[in-house]
Amino acid sequence: MTDATRGDGRSDESTRGTLPSQGADPDPEALRSELGQIKRAVGLHESAPYWWRWWLVEGLGVALLFPLLNVGFVYGFSWPILVGLVAVFGGHQYVLYRIQRAYDEPATGVPDWGTWHVGVYAGLGAWIVAYWPVSESVAGLSATPLIWVGAGIVMGVAFVYMGQLLGAYGIRSADRNAFYVGGVWLLAVSAALPWLPTIEEWAFATLGLAYGLYCVLAYIALARR
Repeated sequence: MTDATRGDGRSDESTRGTLPSQGADPDPEALRSELGQIKRAVGLHESAPYWWRWWLVEGLGVALLFPLLNVGFVYGFSWPILVGLVAVFGGHQYVLYRIQRAYDEPATGVPDWGTWHVGVYAGLGAWIVAYWPVSESVAGLSATPLIWVGAGIVMGVAFVYMGQLLGAYGIRSADRNAFYVGGVWLLAVSAALPWLPTIEEWAFATLGLAYGLYCVLAYIALARR
């Protein structure tokens, strides 16, 4: 055997000595660290594309639907208003349905969007049911935007909660921040409504336009990331 061959043998032995054995267990801490990095990189765009696109559709739908409803509250629900409401709501729901059908809904990895919406609507319904008898017993209360203030607060708190909930699912901070910003924005707009007498009759439309603006801006911001 030549020296070169012996040298290669020593090199192989030294290399084998530095490699981990095939039966060695992986480092749990290293695996957890790598898994955490992967989770932090996951966004709603990747894990649930239909969620991400819903932002745009829901924002535009609400921005059209709320002002139409407000026109009905102020001037009465004439046939053109009713037809417009049915058309906007029906088109909104159809587009959302088509978007959801275009993607495979993940079985795990994100909170259930439908359940969250049921919770939001339940909160809005409870607020309206509780407000109704009070508004009839307190003179002048029904002329204030208090009912829409409460509705906006329920929605704002729901958005902040969803932002926190997404953190437990490892969704990236950009998506969570979008919910946080939306929640704070809805809370701020709701708190400002009683202080703006010029829009008192149009508080519901203002809330819808503010929500629609947020949804569109959130969609644009997340589309660039």
